[in-house]
Amino acid sequence: ATFQGITGELIEVSIDGSPAWIHTSRSGWLAAPEPQLPAVRLLPAFDTYLLGYRERDLGATPEHARRVHPGGGIIRPALMIDGRAVGVWGRKTTRQGITVTVSPFGDLSPDVMPALEDEAADIGRFLGADCELRIEPA
Repeated sequence: ATFQGITGELIEVSIDGSPAWIHTSRSGWLAAPEPQLPAVRLLPAFDTYLLGYRERDLGATPEHARRVHPGGGIIRPALMIDGRAVGVWGRKTTRQGITVTVSPFGDLSPDVMPALEDEAADIGRFLGADCELRIEPA
């Protein structure tokens, strides 16, 4: 009912061949140039980006969905590149600091590494500790 109440304020778009909608106030985003660098994010467990959707193919491809959504209502922390889950991650805290360990689903492109290192450093800054990034082999 809520969605129907704002349909006049939405523009339909296609994402990977599936219908989606964007608010008319954000229509300028459609004309914006594609970003040159990949958008890299380390999303926490149960992040709303990965929650609440009947179909979750937009965030996690079917071949990797069970690694992000293993069942039982669990949603693991996910490494996202350009809006897609390409791995999972975890952190361990010791007296020496924090270790963020990323388990990618495949090989990571070298061009994502600076942004991934920045994401791990942000976790350290947020938690007030030094942070080491480790990448497990795919």
